[in-house]
Amino acid sequence: MGRPLPADGFSQAADAPAATVVEVDQVRYEAGLVELLYRQFGAIFFGNALVLVFSVWLLRNYVPTLRLIGWALVVLAVNLTRRALVQAYERAPDRLSRPRRWARYYTVGAAMSGIVWGSVGLLFFNENNMTVTAYLCIVVAGMAGGSIATYGSWRPAYLMFALPVALPFAARTLWEGGLVYTELGALCLFVLVLNLSFFSKIHATLCETVRLRLENQALVGELTIQKDNAEAATRVKARLLAAASHDLRQPVHSLGLFLGTLEELGRRPVLQPADVGRIAVSMQRALGALSGLLGALLDLSRLDAGTVEPKPAPLALEDILDTLHSQFAGPARAQGLRFASVPSRLWVETDRGLLLQVLSNLCTNALRYNRRGGGVLVGCRRIAGRRVTIQVLDTGIGIAPEEQARVFGEFYQVAGAGRGREQGLGLGLAIVQRTARLLGGELTLRSVPGRGSCFALTLPTRPAPAPAIVDAPHLEPLPASGPGRTVLIVDDDEQVLEALAMTLRVWGHTVHAAADAASALLLARTHAAAIELVLADYRLGTETTGPVVVRELLAIFGRPVPVTIVTGDTAPAVLTHILGDGHRLLHKPVDVGELRQLIEHLDAPLNPGLSVRVRAGG
Repeated sequence: MGRPLPADGFSQAADAPAATVVEVDQVRYEAGLVELLYRQFGAIFFGNALVLVFSVWLLRNYVPTLRLIGWALVVLAVNLTRRALVQAYERAPDRLSRPRRWARYYTVGAAMSGIVWGSVGLLFFNENNMTVTAYLCIVVAGMAGGSIATYGSWRPAYLMFALPVALPFAARTLWEGGLVYTELGALCLFVLVLNLSFFSKIHATLCETVRLRLENQALVGELTIQKDNAEAATRVKARLLAAASHDLRQPVHSLGLFLGTLEELGRRPVLQPADVGRIAVSMQRALGALSGLLGALLDLSRLDAGTVEPKPAPLALEDILDTLHSQFAGPARAQGLRFASVPSRLWVETDRGLLLQVLSNLCTNALRYNRRGGGVLVGCRRIAGRRVTIQVLDTGIGIAPEEQARVFGEFYQVAGAGRGREQGLGLGLAIVQRTARLLGGELTLRSVPGRGSCFALTLPTRPAPAPAIVDAPHLEPLPASGPGRTVLIVDDDEQVLEALAMTLRVWGHTVHAAADAASALLLARTHAAAIELVLADYRLGTETTGPVVVRELLAIFGRPVPVTIVTGDTAPAVLTHILGDGHRLLHKPVDVGELRQLIEHLDAPLNPGLSVRVRAGG
């Protein structure tokens, strides 16, 4: 950024220090200059007092007494008035926000002082007494030169003081005529010009000093923020690793034990279907827990990456309430709880999937932290300002006041609520709050320990659209199966490649599987005309990535071919990279239903929002 102009509107001297790249707030810059100006008044006050006393003593025998005393009283009154101004500035609450206002006050005071001191050239000039004339010349030159440092930070203040001080004496001596007086007048003007030149250099130096001081403060503040952010990120990473070391290992540990059991059962002469079925159900639960934990991390990462884009559309809240009731009424009964929703005719303009994600998370927590015999109620009501609030109330354990602001933090769980895999990583409410902001809503919490909590999401309401234009594509049933496709799979993990290929073949698709980039390119050249979909893992060893290989494959095909990148990476940069290339995105562990839906609707327009998962857990 360029250097800011001096606050008084004059350009800086040509030899001022070079500009830096840090931009300084102009108001703070001017406030720094004005503060420096007022800080110098102490030297001005005592200097004027000393010169005043000496002048009265020296001129007492050469000028009329009443005139001398009157002038001295005026000088003293001006000095005291300016001192009162300085005291008012030091107490003023707006001195930093309105620096130009206080600079104008100071400039007026400087002009008054300059006029009073410059008047000596007219009031006390005595053409018959060279001692008085010489003294007046010294006073004028001393005042104009001595004030350079004290007025150096604000050019108008110096000009309004120095010019009234020097010009009257110069004009009077030149008017008097004669060699001596003409030389004194010319000398006075020459000294004034030198003072103005010297002032310009001092002024530029002081401006640069103030600007550099503010730049250093800004840099220190920025470094402090970066340091705090780095420390916060380190703490978050530590909490993540601590949680992941238990919560992510637990389902993997369970799966390992179940696989060992299956292996042992496989050695038996007779395999009992009931045993296999129970193990399969248990493995599915463990896999579901693992998927939920990874999904929470993925959702948070996608929100941080900015890859979640809301797709607002008119939405009847009754539709959302019906969906929530269908989703949670059964699980609530299984836990010995009641789940109810209040009918509503209100409409909003929002993203249905993201709104359902927010409310599902809140309902899940309401059930999770409830007590047997309790209940959960979801309702909507219109509030002032054309807004509607959607409330999720429960009769659970409640949240202590000191914890209510912290529950929206990452990896935070309510104290005393228990700790287990079913409680998640403590990311649910962090995801809820960020998603609510993405929808333009406001999420609030009221809770009483031991009595329950109320989470409320406030959104803008809208009139219900005419029935003829109501669009509810989500109510249309999806086809059970689609035509067989020819799919090229690229994955460097042999087990994943085999499992994915086997799944697609069972569904009736033709599969070409490649374990590396070279094999993928060979298969693409051989079957270029037949391939209808590319499924590529993001990380293909250490040499390349899926999007890089896909670019080469598309060049071989010579036509648009749908591409889906599969990844377990939750880094925001990775997600942005994949979606930025225009590819679909699937997250590991891949849900087979999601994969089937993607292939069956291969010809549908690409909608990155499809990769946003709607889940109840956090």
